[in-house]
Amino acid sequence: MRGAVYGVAPSFATAAIDDLSAPSIAQIVDQHEFGMFYEKRVESMVARLAAGKRYRIPMLQPIPAKTRDGFLDAIRQSVVNLHQSNHIVDPKSGKRISFGLVRMANINPAVMVALHLCESVPDARIACYHSQHMPLARFHIERRLDYILGRNNGNDHIFDDLEIRQSIDRSQVENVIFVVVATPVEEIGRDHDFDWAVIEPSSSQSIVQTSGRVNRHRLVETVHQNVAILQFNWREIRREKAVFCGPGLETSDDACVYASHDIAQLIDWESFDAVDARLRFPDHNCMHKFAIYDDRNIQSATEKWMGFQFADAKKNGHLWMCADLYKQTPLREKQIKLEITLPDIERPAEMLVKSSASPQEEVSRKFAIGNAAGNAWLYLSDADLCALADQAHVSIKDGLTATVTGSMDSLSSNKFDLQRHLNFGFFRPPVA
Repeated sequence: MRGAVYGVAPSFATAAIDDLSAPSIAQIVDQHEFGMFYEKRVESMVARLAAGKRYRIPMLQPIPAKTRDGFLDAIRQSVVNLHQSNHIVDPKSGKRISFGLVRMANINPAVMVALHLCESVPDARIACYHSQHMPLARFHIERRLDYILGRNNGNDHIFDDLEIRQSIDRSQVENVIFVVVATPVEEIGRDHDFDWAVIEPSSSQSIVQTSGRVNRHRLVETVHQNVAILQFNWREIRREKAVFCGPGLETSDDACVYASHDIAQLIDWESFDAVDARLRFPDHNCMHKFAIYDDRNIQSATEKWMGFQFADAKKNGHLWMCADLYKQTPLREKQIKLEITLPDIERPAEMLVKSSASPQEEVSRKFAIGNAAGNAWLYLSDADLCALADQAHVSIKDGLTATVTGSMDSLSSNKFDLQRHLNFGFFRPPVA
């Protein structure tokens, strides 16, 4: 861009940086030279990963019956099986303990899974982490996970933690499983070290990112499978046309629908011996179809606008400088949000709701309240949230106002399906 403005040949220093070797720096003059520089760096990275230690070993979790029950049971099987081979032992009681992540693509199915695990694995402790909690509830979840799953110095602090200690001591079984069912809020930016993970796939990149939360601090080489990838995701169970989307890169355009939605076919399992960047950057010996389709759709989505942005300056001017590109290709689609405030903790079902589209309009609605789960984990009562607000010097109104995607139309009597679960936040029950 600078070269086009000043009428000079583009020549710029480029640095390629990763965590495996020293940075590479080159003076680039054209696209061909950059392509060669980039490919050389990727080949070097892939070779180092192939020769390195295995910290995250994948397994395919089959879903024989593409039904709601089949989907939920496959997750339950993964949770139980991964715990058996990826636990730590409490030195006081000898009980087997593990902390696992179930990564779901969206909030509503995440709450559905959390509720199912509460019932189907009653001895486990279940938390649900997503963006539609009240802010102080989310703060509490994140603060606790940051402490418990900060494992750079081992596990001693876990067994000394009062809440964990009580859960272990009160348990009547030898296997105590702590599960966090989370949306992509856990996938990026959280420095947590889980023992294992179950992943609902939405892109090849999301698998790599989520797996990075397993064995993250301890980096103990393992031969045990500690990352289970579901054969199908929830959108495929619902028979949607595009399933690796929202989040993901697939669209409903015929040219952009993936040839398969079966992870057994999208990943080359014979060569997939560890979860790392090789899944996203396949080398010449292994081309995972999932990454190929992701790349194809990135190119399809961007080529129109890249052509517009770097159009022939003599014909069209420097169009990359105009506002249209930025208005028509937002980083995030604009969505209407509902602000839901709890005005009185004595009446947890009665909430005040207003929309970002018309913030001056506020209505009162009664919410269906999900039954509190006896084995839920990482939650506070409304009274405890008020106490936390005082401790954190946050107004109760701000601390007890959740933000949920939706519109005022969705609050009409015949459409109103938004619920509040006292342990797991706001959600809409998904329909299979």
